[in-house]
Amino acid sequence: MIMSNLAGDRTSATLLQRVKDMNDQEAWQRFVDVYGPKVLGWCRHHGIRPDSAEDVTQNVLVKLIAIMRTFAYDPSRSFRGYLHKVTHNACSEYRKSRREAALASGDGKWLALIDDEATADDFIGNLVEEELHHEALERTMQEAHPRDWEAFDLKVLKGNAAEASANAMGIQVSSVYVMAGRVRKMYERWKKVLEQPADERGEVSP
Repeated sequence: MIMSNLAGDRTSATLLQRVKDMNDQEAWQRFVDVYGPKVLGWCRHHGIRPDSAEDVTQNVLVKLIAIMRTFAYDPSRSFRGYLHKVTHNACSEYRKSRREAALASGDGKWLALIDDEATADDFIGNLVEEELHHEALERTMQEAHPRDWEAFDLKVLKGNAAEASANAMGIQVSSVYVMAGRVRKMYERWKKVLEQPADERGEVSP
């Protein structure tokens, strides 16, 4: 996947290089401004409550301070995909700590700490579906053309109106539907692949 510059909401190799320097406060502020909202949004997509999502986001950013010192940027891969995986792991760790704390306290309603309304069976099913959804999204993001992904992100993931998405990208409204539609089909193909048992699907692009 070819990366465009940061102004296009993609990864800037220059910025990733600059944040290796812990004293470059300007670079770190820019990094937080660009990627902080993305991490927060992913936390919310993972079902983390707003107040807790802020905490998880802070934890991710703190981890990145250590990670970025030695991070080797590979322009052939998606940094956003990597960041999403770090966020996914942080959300999983958060849920695990909540479950363990609730069970240790002897609270029979521990599930309510994780999901407000789901039953235990629903929670397990939703968790599996959620992991499948995010894995399919990550693979789709890595495969899709950056501009197609941007349209899909604005229109579908962020829920913006087609006209607002078109204005943000400087394209026609009809183009937003076409571009987002391509990515949606790609996502559906990946989801079908990932729904198959691992020993049957292989790791071939759909």
